[in-house]
Order: sequence, then structure tokens, then C-alpha cells
Amino acid sequence: VWSGLGVVIITAIAWLLHGQKLDAWGFVGMGLIIAAFLLARSPSWKSLRRPTPW
Repeated sequence: VWSGLGVVIITAIAWLLHGQKLDAWGFVGMGLIIAAFLLARSPSWKSLRRPTPW
């Protein structure tokens, strides 16, 4: 997960500071990497349920 996020950060820096060109597929790929990172960091459904008292 961290390697994917590192790729996104480095690509964003290159795009902003050095004028690196990105096409639509590049943005889609970075969006998928960010979505995967957010899903991996989100709590699971089981951890959100309250334990039953019995």
C-alpha cells in the first residue's frame, strides 16, 4: 500500500513541479491507488459492530 502511495506522491510532485505530462489513464490509475489505500485503511465491518450482551 505504501509503495503505491509513494508512486502517487512522486508522480504528483513531478506533475506539479517539473511539468510532467499525465493522460487520463494516469489520473485513473492514481485514483485507483488512492481508493485502494483508503479501503485498506478503513475499519472492517466486524470491528464496527457492538458485541451482544449475551
